[in-house]
This record gives sequence, structure tokens and C-alpha cells, in this order.
Amino acid sequence: MQPSKTLRHALAALFLSSGASRLPAQASPEKTNAPATEEVVVLSPFEVAGKPPGRYESNEATSGRVRVNVFDSPQNISIINRELFEVTSAITVVDAAKYVAGVTLSSNTTTADRTTIRGFQMENTIVDGFQTLNSEGNLDTVVVERLEVVKGPSPILAKSGSPGGAINIVTRKPLFRNFGSLLLEAGLFDSDRAQLDVNRTFGTKKNFAARLLLAHQDTEGYWDNYYRQTTIMPMVTWRGTSGAQLTLQGQYTKWGSQNFQGVPIDPSSGTNTPSRILDGIKRDLNTYGTDHRWETRHELRTFLTVPLSDAFSFRLAGRYSEVGSGRTQNTGAPQGGGTGGARNPLTGIYEPGFVFGPGPTFTRSTAAPQSRNFVRGSGSPVFKMELFDLQGDGNHMFKRANWLVANLTAGFSITSAKESRKDYGSTSPVLNYDNPTGSTYNPTTTLRTNSTSHTTTQQVYAAEALDFYEGKFSLSGNLSYNNFDITQRDRRVGSATPSVIAQVDTTLFNWGAVIKPIPSIALYYSKYENATPSDAFDISTGLAPLKEGETTEYGIRFKGLDGRVLITIGHFDTDQLGFSIYNPGNRAVPAPNPPLPNLISDRKAKGWEYEVRLNLTPEFSLIGNYADFTNLNPFGQELRNSAPRSWALLANYRFKNDSMLKGFDVGLSADWLDRRAGDDPSGFTSSLTPVPNQPTFYLAPRTLVNLIMAYQVNDHWGVKLNIENLFDEEYIASSSSRPLVWTGKPLNARVTLKYKF
Repeated sequence: MQPSKTLRHALAALFLSSGASRLPAQASPEKTNAPATEEVVVLSPFEVAGKPPGRYESNEATSGRVRVNVFDSPQNISIINRELFEVTSAITVVDAAKYVAGVTLSSNTTTADRTTIRGFQMENTIVDGFQTLNSEGNLDTVVVERLEVVKGPSPILAKSGSPGGAINIVTRKPLFRNFGSLLLEAGLFDSDRAQLDVNRTFGTKKNFAARLLLAHQDTEGYWDNYYRQTTIMPMVTWRGTSGAQLTLQGQYTKWGSQNFQGVPIDPSSGTNTPSRILDGIKRDLNTYGTDHRWETRHELRTFLTVPLSDAFSFRLAGRYSEVGSGRTQNTGAPQGGGTGGARNPLTGIYEPGFVFGPGPTFTRSTAAPQSRNFVRGSGSPVFKMELFDLQGDGNHMFKRANWLVANLTAGFSITSAKESRKDYGSTSPVLNYDNPTGSTYNPTTTLRTNSTSHTTTQQVYAAEALDFYEGKFSLSGNLSYNNFDITQRDRRVGSATPSVIAQVDTTLFNWGAVIKPIPSIALYYSKYENATPSDAFDISTGLAPLKEGETTEYGIRFKGLDGRVLITIGHFDTDQLGFSIYNPGNRAVPAPNPPLPNLISDRKAKGWEYEVRLNLTPEFSLIGNYADFTNLNPFGQELRNSAPRSWALLANYRFKNDSMLKGFDVGLSADWLDRRAGDDPSGFTSSLTPVPNQPTFYLAPRTLVNLIMAYQVNDHWGVKLNIENLFDEEYIASSSSRPLVWTGKPLNARVTLKYKF
């Protein structure tokens, strides 16, 4: 997976020899045009600072820790701005992120902001460039300013992230003007919410700004599963006349939800037959009783940017976080173990209603009916985490006439993550689906996990970009050294490996090029490496210390109508070694002790992505995407919940001020997912010529349509109606295994009242 040393050294010398560089297409420090009587404010190269060209469009991102122009980047970067969150009344990150090609919902619909990017699942979110750890709750969208979706590996942003990409959630910061708003929302479900946003400037020179964000939600979902969340985010910013800026930001989150995990599919569901939920039960059946998930988070973040001169700028950022989280969980399996069918050893296809005898003939016979009694049991993991991060970046710009602009960005990152985990087994009475009752969590004395871990990550990087002839040709690259010190301890009495220490390091080189034959066309190409350290216990058993990968991208962008039209067509090709997949054996009842390790599989993902953003008039805006890719292991087996094809579209029309319908907005959105594997197939059949096992069932394609209607009464009052799943389509949203699938939500109406002051 590594390029030759000669090529690596040659490219490194090329990029770092100029003495000055930057991340791809990072804008240089510039000064605002101000009257002579006013103070001049220097804009930081570490912050997005441009007026968006359209309603859903943004020109810049900071996902590389330095400002990047999206049109000029050799990597595929998409921005979801605050306007889209407001229009759609997005409750979760994935509700908004689905308008980026290749980003879809993963498994559990109610927790952890689980998404897939290019078919790879991403669990731990990234907030302002800082990665979270074992998050149970969804981030409240009141704190979100924008999403920066970086496709493919991003070793500077996410040192050990998903090979599919990363979503950097940029939080809202204080602004130097006075404003405020109060929002109240009610609806059929997933609603009952209030939020407050107050921003004020103060100081003799008005060089301080303070902002307070509050949000509280206490609601029930479609399945009568409660959902409660309280978020408080106070912050203050100081800005100097030279452009130096310091922001202090605190965040408190208390989150809790019933741990609803869906219903079983019917035994008639097979690899080549339609899937449906268990016959005779309601789509909103909830049997999870006292099972719940919870999280409490205290966090402090600080950001300092300093322009040292017209050419030099510096950034320092830190984060300290304390998190307590956990869950109680009772998953089910048919009593007796039979599922009413089996895989055909000659084909790997799951056939409902049949089982197969011993080889070599594998005679087919009628399967015993699947029991409608399900045994239940699992565990109750509790996590305590402490995280500390420190990042520093310096930027220097050099310009030679009109033929060369070179920028050098160099930086470091130190992360310390301490985690304590304890997990007892649990049981619950047998569930009879003909007379269903809620589960009752009964902890056992079986201590499945009692461990601690401490991971310290150090990173040093340098990144350079060279723009030739006013940006007609750009060449960029970065070199990063990453070191992982991992200590894990198993505190259970009699553990065979009570303590393991592993040290893993890697150097990653990434580069890209952009050519602009004309100003409105950008052709891009990039090659990115990534490497994720394995679990220290796995390393001690001989597993490879690093799970390495490489992604190649190329494509074309078109920008027209003064930036009001942006179209991107891109192709990616990812090779990922040692991708980790959840082991379905842990769904067994009783659950294995200790839990089985994740399955390891090499992956090959490649395909095309199309994105369009249109702002044809001040009134009409549109954002849309289409993705078509494959994500398979070397044996052609798919990943669970990974849609090989998908599209999403959002169109909005805002009536003119001189129209009879002044103040009205109307929007329509739709999104489609192709069929998806319902579980993770692994291994081969037992025939003399083994073939790969196939998924035992698939989720059918589905299309959801949403309607948006809003009316701005005056400068202060506004009201909005969001109708989701307008045509009340019945569908299966996602799955974990045959006993655990999540039915889709029916038509839902939410009304929002907003007061600005």
C-alpha cells in the first residue's frame, strides 16, 4: 500500500523545499475594506470567512485545520451549512448529511449519529476537529454551524478515522453583532422541543462577543420510545485590532433514550425473497421495557488564532472532555436456535423454509418453523472517559509576482484518551410475540468486561500547496507522522493477559493536483493513505499493528453564474486492509463471555459520486446528489446497511417581497436508497467447492418524500410546517441482524414557531 521511498522522498522534497506552503487552496490572510476612520480587522486563514454564494452553498471549509477552498481542493469536500439545518428542521446530523453523495444512515436510528460514508460505517463524531470516543448520544443540532464532509481518508483531521471519510461538525461561535431567537417545536413524534440562541457584544470597543445556546427535548418516537436531551453551550470571544481572536466554549450535554432495537423479520425473508417484519405484529411494537442508553458530557474547548504578520499566522486549539455513558441491552434470538431456513451449502444463498443435510449431496428438506418465543439477554456496559487534546498550526504564505503562490502549513496534535469499561451480563424473561411484554433488565454476576485503556496519540505534519499562474495549476501534498501509545488492562481476576502495551507509528504521504483549463472548470486528482492502529490485545495475539488503506480520487467541478451553480462529478477507488466488522456472534443468547472480537476483512470500494447545487435566482435553490459504488471484501461479500446506489434532492422556493405570497417558503425533498444487505455475511459454505456466504436477507429499496412550508409573518415571528414521509410509505429503515430490524417511521408532522429578537 506504500509508494516507493524514492517517489516519496522526491515529492516530499518538491513540496517542502520552497520554504512556504499551505493546505489545498487555502486563502491567504486578507484585510476587509474599511473606511479609514474604522479599525481594520484581519481575517484569519484558520477560519471560514466568506459570504456564501447561495442558500445551501459554502465556498470554504476548515477540515484540514486551515481554510480550504472547496472548488480548488484535490479532495472531495462537501459543506452542509446552517441554512439547510434550519429549512429541514434536522433533528440529527444524518438528517442533513444525507444531502451529500454517498452519506446514508447506518444501523441504529436513535443513537450515536451512526452514518456510512461510501459504505464504511462511521460512529465516533468529530467536533471542531476533535474526535469523540464511544459516544452513545446524538449531538443536538442546535450547536451545529455547518458540516464539513471530507470524502476518503483525512489523516490530519481524523488520524484513525473511517476510510470512507469523516464529518467534521463545526460548532456555532460568538458573532460581533446582537441578536437572539427562541424556537418551540411540537409534532406527532420526534418533536416537543425548545431552543434559545442569544448573542451579545460588549466592551468599550465592542471587541468581546458572548453567545449562549440552550436546547431541551423531551419526546417520544414512533415506537413509544422516550428521548430526552438537554444541551447548554456558553461561549465568549475576544477579538483584537490586529486580527488575533480567542474563543472559550463550554458544553454540557445530558442525553437519554430507551434502547429500542427494533423487531424481528419474518422467517419467509431470505436472500432472494422479499423481506418483511414478523407476521402478526405491529410495525411500532416495542418490547424493550427498561432497556436504555445514557450519556453525560462536560466539555471545554478553546481556540486562539494570531496573525503574526501579513505572511505568518498561528492557531492553537485545545479540548478537555469528561464523559460518562452506558446502556442496558437485551437482544433476542428464537428459542431453540432455528430461524425457519438455512443457507444452501452449494450456493451460499439463504433459503426460507428449508434446511440441508450433510454433504456431499446436501439434501433439501422442510425446516421446522421458527419459534415465536425469543430468549433475551446481553449486557450492560458502562464507560467513563477522559479526553485531552492540543493542536497547533502555523501558516506562512509566499508570493512571487503572478506566477507562484506557495503556502506552508505545519502543525502538531497531541491526544490523550483514558477509558474505563465494565460490563455485566443480563437476562430477561422469554418474549412471546403472540403475547409480547416489555423486557425487564436483570443483571447477572457474570463480569464480561472489566478493562481500562489509555491511548496517547502524537502527530506532526507539514502540508504545502503551490499555485502557478493565478491558480491555473495547483500541486499540493502533506506528510504526517503519527504515533500511537496504547495501554490496555483486563482487570478481571484470572485474566490470561492482564496488561498489554503497544506502540504503533506510521508516516503517511498524500498528494493531489488541480488543473483549471478555464476559470469555471477544475480537474482534480489525489492519492491518500490512511492507517488505523489495531486493538492492543489483538496486536499481542499477532494481528497486524496497522490497518492500512489507500484511496485514489479524480473528477471535475464546474462553477458558473458567479458561483451560484456548482456541479461535481468524482470517482474514487479505495483499498482498505483489515477493516473491522461487528461480530454477529455477540447477538447469541446467552451472549459469549468474553465478547467475541470484531471480524476483520479487507475491503475494496469504488464508484462514482455526483453533486449539484443551484441558486438560479434569489428565490429558487436546489441541492442534490447521486452515488453509485460497490464496497466488497475480496470474496464479493457486502457490508450491512450499505446502499450501493442512493440519491437525495432538496428544492426550495422563497416568494418575492413584491409578491402576494410575500413571506412564504415552499420546499420539497426526496431521498432514495437501493436495496441493502440486512446482515454481514462472512466465511464460506461447507461444500467441496466452497462459495462465499451471502446475506440472509435484504432491505428493499425505498423513497421518502418530505414537504416544507414556512411563513415569515414579520421581522420577529415565523412559523414552519415539516411533513416527513409525505406519502406514508412503509419500509424497513435499517437492520443489525435477523432478530433486529428497525421499521421506518410513518408520516410525521412537526410545527415550529420561531421568535427573533
